[in-house]
Amino acid sequence: MFKRTHGAASILLAAAGLMVVTPATAQTASPDAATAVDEIVVTGERGRARQSIQLKRAADGVYDSVVEDDIGRLPDLNVSDSFRRIAGASATLDEDEGRFVTVRGLSSEYNLVTIDGIAVATHDAFGGGGRGVNLEVIPNTAVSRLEIFKTFTPNIDGHAVGGYLNLVTRSAFDRPGFQIRGDATLGRYTLRDLPTSDDHDPEGRFNLTVSNTFGADDRFGALLSLSYDRKARDETKIIPDNYSYFNSGGASTGTPLTGNGFAAPNQFRFFIYDDELQRLGAFARIDARLAPDLTTGLSAFFFSQENAENRYGHQLQGLAGISGQTETSGTYARGFGEVAYSYFPIERRNAGLNWTTVYTPDGPHRVTGRVGYSFSDFTHDTPNVQFRTTTVANLGARYDTTNLIPTFDVNDAAYWTNPANYSLFQYDFRNLRTDEDIVEAQVDYVFTPEATGFGALAGAGFRQLTRSVDNDQRFFTNPAQRLTGLVQPLTYAPPGRSVPYVFFDYDAFAALVTQNPSAFPVNTTRSIEASAAGDFEYVEEIASVYGAATYTGDRFKVIAGLRFEDTAVTTDTFVRDTLPTPDVFRPVTRDSSFSATLPSINAYYDLTEALRLRAAVSRSLGRPNPTSIGQQLSVSTDGLTVTQGNPDLQPREADNFDLSLEYTFAGGDGLFALAAFRKDITNEIVTLRTPGTFEGRDVTFVQPTNAEEAQVSGLEASFVLSAFEFLPAPLDGLGFNGNAAFLDGEFTYTDTAGARRTFGQLLSQPKRIYNASLFYNWQDRAEVRVAYHFSGQNFSSVNTTSPWLSRGTPDTEQWDLTARYELNDAWTVRVEARNLTDEDQFITQGLDFDRLIEQVDYGRSFWIGLSFRN
Repeated sequence: MFKRTHGAASILLAAAGLMVVTPATAQTASPDAATAVDEIVVTGERGRARQSIQLKRAADGVYDSVVEDDIGRLPDLNVSDSFRRIAGASATLDEDEGRFVTVRGLSSEYNLVTIDGIAVATHDAFGGGGRGVNLEVIPNTAVSRLEIFKTFTPNIDGHAVGGYLNLVTRSAFDRPGFQIRGDATLGRYTLRDLPTSDDHDPEGRFNLTVSNTFGADDRFGALLSLSYDRKARDETKIIPDNYSYFNSGGASTGTPLTGNGFAAPNQFRFFIYDDELQRLGAFARIDARLAPDLTTGLSAFFFSQENAENRYGHQLQGLAGISGQTETSGTYARGFGEVAYSYFPIERRNAGLNWTTVYTPDGPHRVTGRVGYSFSDFTHDTPNVQFRTTTVANLGARYDTTNLIPTFDVNDAAYWTNPANYSLFQYDFRNLRTDEDIVEAQVDYVFTPEATGFGALAGAGFRQLTRSVDNDQRFFTNPAQRLTGLVQPLTYAPPGRSVPYVFFDYDAFAALVTQNPSAFPVNTTRSIEASAAGDFEYVEEIASVYGAATYTGDRFKVIAGLRFEDTAVTTDTFVRDTLPTPDVFRPVTRDSSFSATLPSINAYYDLTEALRLRAAVSRSLGRPNPTSIGQQLSVSTDGLTVTQGNPDLQPREADNFDLSLEYTFAGGDGLFALAAFRKDITNEIVTLRTPGTFEGRDVTFVQPTNAEEAQVSGLEASFVLSAFEFLPAPLDGLGFNGNAAFLDGEFTYTDTAGARRTFGQLLSQPKRIYNASLFYNWQDRAEVRVAYHFSGQNFSSVNTTSPWLSRGTPDTEQWDLTARYELNDAWTVRVEARNLTDEDQFITQGLDFDRLIEQVDYGRSFWIGLSFRN
């Protein structure tokens, strides 16, 4: 792995010399948005809803938030789950938990995520090269507020096409005096009847936050928050994975456009996962008011997540020789079986420091300085073992696709379950480590008129991002090794088939390898190729400066300005030097750069005291993924395909147009908001396949490039009424919070014939998103809340040459329930239920989302806990 020092320590020290420290205030579109609201004691749903409404009203642009107690009172397992309660936001799930946040139909790689204004380092999903910030590891108890800025002023980082997401952490100044708050929760998942499920200890969560303010006039504050989460999460997966097409004579056509057009699943893969997950979180913060015009604060966080997962697979593949095919059934003459196993341990860690200064020499002036560091790493050490049979008539099968989940019956069940028929096909061991470091410094100046008149914003910043990926992979061979003696004595018939399941015994296999290492020689050439192909280091340095003028009238405000960003990129990777075997790889360094000027205008006008009209026009960026720039040049094993990154790749540019109307009523307890937007995206990044010559041979080059356009528009509606006071008691304790988003997107591409075509939906973009929660409060002692989330079907990948091979997620929904009862002022009992209707997750193939690729069943979960506060 590449390790190169880029002066991060010197950058931090130099920036720190410019400032003393202050409480970390979020880099908001309105610097005073977080403090402009009335001071509220947040008790129950009414107080939480009122605070969110006031924060929305105080912002300079289109803005939504989830406040602290609203997070704590929902059965949300992490920050990503809580974000999806916001209008226009949805979450990409990792089994039963949110991982990445999509905003206004744009995937997480288009959105900037910060903690108190400092960018969060990421390792993407599984240590890859993307920009998506994995929020699965961050507990929702670490923050007091979640924010999404949907329109952009010049002080917001340019990388925010979909939205700018900020996590505001807790401070001792939030609740003066000595405070102690904690909770302990026990839970259980209902999917516990799998044969590999151990007698796990009970799942549980524990959170503790202690804070105190002290000194004269409570000038100093300290806070410590700790969290621990442990659960055993088992699941089953049915994965047909792919489909074939034939004519009436049984010959493959490769396309539904010719032949009979019937889709026939060409493999049946079934997996059982038993997963134990542990999370640990710690957050600490020290604040001080050194003088009436000077405050200081230093915060630090550490979050970790460890997964220990066994993945068992028993699969039927290589199906061929179809006959008797109808629209929903058919018979394959032959196939082969596979018994597979992977041990999937994963460790994710995020850590960071934030050191901020706020200096207000007199009322209208405010200077904020911020220095931050964020770190993320991902470690994955996994063995992967596959045993296969030969292709035989015994493993032909009849399938049925009448329902979404296909079923099949194998010809010879005894052959299918006999370990002697399986030989070692592949044994490899992978060690993957991904690290990302972000060093950041920012200075902001704000001049705000006392009432009406002109104001100003100005600032400058620097950020350095370093991503390192080190992939070490070893492949072993021994085709003579049989599965005999390497099977666990377990009996289980998965749904959809009566044939028993064969469970691999990895412990027995590992002992065999240890006792006979010479029997499993390393495939050196393949190991070197796989290891070198994944290694690279990516360094991105961004310098920014901005300025804006503001004008505030009696009923309106306008902010107009420019932001300029200059980005320099250096990548270190390996290049395959020669085609003959064995391959030789040499290191290579590539440099590239790009700059952008980003104008914006934000304005609002109060039509009445309760009705506000907002409008905004802005330009923002979507920087390329590190792997799109830094991927090494690699040649396929047949020497006919050359894949490489593109160091000259430019960022996407989005022109954003927003219009919204916000109406508050019921004395601040009610809100109706309607927002319309459109985003025109140029320089969209696509992957092109072009013919060329490499080392004297005709090849196909595969490379990302800027070529296409995309567009997304939408309508968002929100309605909040925290108390139905117009109803007679006891119905006046009812309240409602709901929102809906309707999205329409498209992107253009060039097909293999050179024709420009349009696809009517962006990747990860649902066309509809709904959130609703109905709650009832009884005498401020008891509360029940039912929450619903719906996300419409969306595509995860689009095959532009064969659209029927496109993949996506059909409509998904989830019902959750929370109930609490206050025993006294200090103690509260809580009950939570998640996924009440036992919804599964699906991945499908086809433009109509009608062919199953993967089905995941993880069951419901139930929790009971006790919380304490002084």
